[in-house]
Amino acid sequence: MINRIKEYLKFYKKADTIYNIHSPVVFEFMLDVFDTKKEYYIFKQIEADRNSLLLNHTELDITDYGAGSATNKKPKNRAYKRTVSNIAQNVVSNELKCRLLFNLVNKYQPKTIIELGTSLGISTLYLSYASINAKIYTIEGDKSIFTVANNLFQKHHLKNIQNFHSTFDDCLPKILEQIQFIDLVYIDGNHSYDATIKYFQQLKQKCNTNSILVFDDIYWSEGMKKAWEEIKQDNDVKFTIDTFHLGFVYFDEIMPKQHFKVIEYWKKPFRIGLWG
Repeated sequence: MINRIKEYLKFYKKADTIYNIHSPVVFEFMLDVFDTKKEYYIFKQIEADRNSLLLNHTELDITDYGAGSATNKKPKNRAYKRTVSNIAQNVVSNELKCRLLFNLVNKYQPKTIIELGTSLGISTLYLSYASINAKIYTIEGDKSIFTVANNLFQKHHLKNIQNFHSTFDDCLPKILEQIQFIDLVYIDGNHSYDATIKYFQQLKQKCNTNSILVFDDIYWSEGMKKAWEEIKQDNDVKFTIDTFHLGFVYFDEIMPKQHFKVIEYWKKPFRIGLWG
């Protein structure tokens, strides 16, 4: 926790608000995507589902194939028990992250979306409702969690989600074989250096100038920080946007290679364009 606070303070010092962004592309991102105060009718319905999961104390037998979570660093491939409510509280992407993902999809209307880490399915619902014409491939390694998410998808009668119970290593190559290009990927699982770099290298083979990769918890560990820095320096990456909790990778060549750290304007009220 202390290291996390230190990392945030370093990020905070360098981060710009919408009033200090000079790139039109990033300004547009701040205006249309980063503004999570926007309200859409479906948000209340999905958050009601989240609340139901938070009140669900059913105990699940879990097998974690990744690096665990910030609050639950279990050994890889080790079975243990965990309640649905605990997973909903500590693993599922929070509402602000989900709103940001919704805004991203709503703005760019990607046709092909891959999600590595379905969890209980809340983030998948946000992705799905943001673009009903998108084809969403989402992968969850644990059978019990997969079943909870699948029941949620059936409840919503969504037709644009194809969910897989599998490991990323087994399923991702098969999905990539089926598609020509990736428009958007949300990587929210196996927060380790080796896995993150491996999936990045696999995914970028199907990326074009319109593709966007979103990495969750880029400051979660030393390994994730190292992976994020390596991804930023990759020759195929044209620019990145770092919101601390999420990292956005772009391949569009519309601007020179740059890396941006951005923060909500109200968190830096003294930076409103008057004092630099």
